[in-house]
Amino acid sequence: MNLRAAVVVVVLVVAAVLLWPTSEPLPPPGETETATHSVGAAESVAIDNTEAATANTQRLPAPAQRTEVPSPRRYHKVHGMVMRAGIPQPGRAVVCYRGWGQQQGRKLTDKSGRFEFEVDAANYEILVMPEVGRTLDLAKYRMPVSVHSFLVSARAFARVVDKDVEVRLDLPTKAIVVRVRDAVTMAPVVDATVHWEPPPVVMQELIVFADAAGYVRIADVQPGQHRVIAHARGYGTTEDSVTVEEQGPDGVVELLLEPRYAADIVLLDENRSPVEISAAQKASLVHVATGEVVEAEGPSRRVWPRPKSLAFDNLEPGTYEVKIGGDEYGRDNGVRTIRFAPCVVQGKAKQVLELVKGQLQRAEVLVAQRSYATLRAIGKDGKLLEGTLQVMHISEDGIMVRVLPAPWQYGNRHGNSHFEGYLPRGEYLLNFIGTDGTWSDKLSVKKPVVDRSFTPK
Repeated sequence: MNLRAAVVVVVLVVAAVLLWPTSEPLPPPGETETATHSVGAAESVAIDNTEAATANTQRLPAPAQRTEVPSPRRYHKVHGMVMRAGIPQPGRAVVCYRGWGQQQGRKLTDKSGRFEFEVDAANYEILVMPEVGRTLDLAKYRMPVSVHSFLVSARAFARVVDKDVEVRLDLPTKAIVVRVRDAVTMAPVVDATVHWEPPPVVMQELIVFADAAGYVRIADVQPGQHRVIAHARGYGTTEDSVTVEEQGPDGVVELLLEPRYAADIVLLDENRSPVEISAAQKASLVHVATGEVVEAEGPSRRVWPRPKSLAFDNLEPGTYEVKIGGDEYGRDNGVRTIRFAPCVVQGKAKQVLELVKGQLQRAEVLVAQRSYATLRAIGKDGKLLEGTLQVMHISEDGIMVRVLPAPWQYGNRHGNSHFEGYLPRGEYLLNFIGTDGTWSDKLSVKKPVVDRSFTPK
């Protein structure tokens, strides 16, 4: 190769180097660019592009939103399944208690036998309630009944700290079958009341009513000796014990009830519907042959709701006349008084009952109900005044008789009223005798319930 050829090659190589495009990647958007320019082969000069940096900074995107870290869940679940012999039990009542008896909720298991409660961190007791009947505290226990002595079919405990807890409740597989029959005719006693008392230390009993065949089936029974008691209106009371073996069959017991004489008195309004009977309403049965007077049995009728019948049990055989108490007349310091009865019997015909052994007799009496009045005297400050409120009934001929309040109220300040009692419709004069003097007002009774407050002028 001659000198001319060598010069041509060198020129071509230099030109190729100078004209070849750069492969250096551009900086990503938003970053400050620094341009580097090659000057010869031995040095480099860095040029700070300040204006470009400022422009790119202004085009930066908004900073991303800060992601909140979710706080730990406050509530957790106690959930589970109710089973009997490996079979889910739908429709069973499950109750959740916190600690020593604070009820958290009550639910029915679904078709898969499952349930769940939303709770916070604490200790819980989960109870499966009996499938039939209703529970009642045993009368012989007067101490408070705790959740741990409830009569239940199954129970489980759950300690909830920081996660859900699953429990499983297995129901006992044993049962007790009770048949209640008439001791004379051997016929089933329909609607007989059966009490089941399981072994200690449960402080409750289960009350179930016999079906049309006189049967009662009590499920979810633990092995042991159990006590059953049966009674019915028109019959005596019978009890027995039955032992349920863990590996044996269900317990079966037959209770025979001796027939007795019993009767009910029912008061009917103008629509022949039973009325609630006040504790102030007196009623009795009088034995026609002996003259013996029998008052109505049962607990106090000053409860809510009031009963709609009066029960008479363990009567002697024979015929009884029905007596409904009326108004009571008297005198107080020479002033005529009257205490109006809650009801007035309609009609004058006597009603008698011929008792039949083992059959509950029912006497229906048509009555008209009186209005119930609650009256009070209050001051201008809205407070109940000290004193006595006298209610005077004004008859059609202008005669006034002082009305006595109901037996549980005495005509002076009592609780939040001065007078509570029964009044027939009509006109009344009110006399209030207080520490600051005496004042009078009028009252017109037209509605079944009267609740009035009076302020002395």
